[in-house]
Amino acid sequence: MTRLFLHRFPTTLTRPLYPAFWVGPGTSVKLCGLG
Repeated sequence: MTRLFLHRFPTTLTRPLYPAFWVGPGTSVKLCGLG
């Protein structure tokens, strides 16, 4: 399993939130901007 750090942002939670994606054989991930 490979993890890639994308972005860290402040929240009102007690710990920072880290989005994570798992990319394995035969899978793909596409990120699109919202603007």
